[in-house]
Amino acid sequence: MDITKESKLSMFLVLIQWIDANMQKLEHIPGFMAIFNLFKSDAGKIAEIRPGQEESKKGIAQSKTQAKEGLAVKLNSVSRKAIAFAVITLNLPLQEALRYTLTELRRAPDTTLSSIARLIIEKITPIQKELEPYGISADDISNLSALLATYDELIPMPREGQIEKKDATLQISNLFDKCDGNLVKMDALTEVIHDTDPQTYNDYWDARKVIKTAIRTLALKANATEKGKGVPVANVVFEITNTATGEKITKKTAAKGNFYLKNLMEGSYEVKIKKSGYLPQTRTIELTAGEMYFLKVELEKE
Repeated sequence: MDITKESKLSMFLVLIQWIDANMQKLEHIPGFMAIFNLFKSDAGKIAEIRPGQEESKKGIAQSKTQAKEGLAVKLNSVSRKAIAFAVITLNLPLQEALRYTLTELRRAPDTTLSSIARLIIEKITPIQKELEPYGISADDISNLSALLATYDELIPMPREGQIEKKDATLQISNLFDKCDGNLVKMDALTEVIHDTDPQTYNDYWDARKVIKTAIRTLALKANATEKGKGVPVANVVFEITNTATGEKITKKTAAKGNFYLKNLMEGSYEVKIKKSGYLPQTRTIELTAGEMYFLKVELEKE
């Protein structure tokens, strides 16, 4: 839910608690309690759906993140050993095919990492016997293949999580509409006691106030340089999309190739990077509450 709905739900729950404690002062108002019971039921449903909505999304993202880390670490370990073999045997094509750092593997988009893993497995499987003295066993290749299979299964899962979240979001939106409609009626009915019981009337409206919930402030710092030269690149366009909500923010790098962005919600983001004259890139990043994420991009000339 966005910050407005979070704040509104908090108000709903405070108001329900106050009315439950002061029911005898309001039950004589015609139709008030019947409307309140509907309001209370719908607000309760929102409160029930809300945690599951977030847990489902986070659980799926965490499973994929763990699988990606396991695959990246294993790929890095196997490729470093295979490169040692390639250097000794002067196999330059194999060296180039396997030359990925752990950071590059961790930052690779989902499908790119899958393709890299598949390529490495294809390269090392036929020469496994020759690689054995360098520490690559048949079991290592089997384990790597199993990690890849698990990761491939998880790649579409965040999308499934987004669909589930969208369904829950629609359900919550409908419940909010119902609550808002009944709240309008309750507000109107309290005017009956405006003159006869001003204290209860004022207390109702005190409980009825929407107090904005604090926004989590996160930070993303990005830096763009030209590959091979390390010089900063200005006016690089970063399109940052929250994969759960679809909300998109566009930023450009300044003269020193940097930008700094606050007030991003925790979660998974797809970042598309583009500038005329350079090859476009896509990254997937995970933002965690209270932590700054540093996104370093090296742009390659077309």
